[in-house]
Amino acid sequence: MKLTCEIVEDLLPLYLDDSCSADSRSAIEEHLKECSSCREKFQRMQKNDFSWNHQIDTHEIQVKNYAKKIRMHRIRVAISTVLITIITATLLSLCLLTIRDMHAQMNPIVPAIEEDTFNLVASSIETTAENLDQYVFYTNYSQISISVKMDADFDGSVMLYDAADDENYLMISDIDSKHSNCQFTNLSATRRYTIKCVGLNGATITVSEGRSPNFWKSLKNVLYDVVGN
Repeated sequence: MKLTCEIVEDLLPLYLDDSCSADSRSAIEEHLKECSSCREKFQRMQKNDFSWNHQIDTHEIQVKNYAKKIRMHRIRVAISTVLITIITATLLSLCLLTIRDMHAQMNPIVPAIEEDTFNLVASSIETTAENLDQYVFYTNYSQISISVKMDADFDGSVMLYDAADDENYLMISDIDSKHSNCQFTNLSATRRYTIKCVGLNGATITVSEGRSPNFWKSLKNVLYDVVGN
């Protein structure tokens, strides 16, 4: 079946889409073999169709990539917001707990204890080195601080005992004119303590819990409680 160039030109779009009948396809292909003009038109149509499809594909890819970037950005923003919220809440909680601990250190609750025990939570005591071992001490601050004063140079030791065992000291600290203060730490409120001195005759001894509330120390206490729990 012979086709004119006009008919072939009309049928070429159907031919490109593979929508024409088998007879029409055979006729078009036979015409294209013989007609260079229609063959050139067909080649141009093929190129134009590829270019159009390529542009569509490229645009779709760009849209998909942009949408993906938007999704990833939103996810990162959401995660960052959650993390910042958690970190901010944690820091605020730590600050509030630290401030509360500082207040508690400055205003300790004084517990009731036995009459023959000196309650260091309530106050400090100043005595002589010779009379120091007559006292039994209580602390719930987990430490006892010792301060020594003497008119002359001195060099001695301060020893901490469990009140139930005055033969074996728990801790010992050397003390002299240059280092006139010491602390015994990690003490327990369930125990009672006595203190003895060696080489400090004539000295004035001040015993206290050594409370010195500050932000960083209270923060350390709070972190210790949080980690411990």
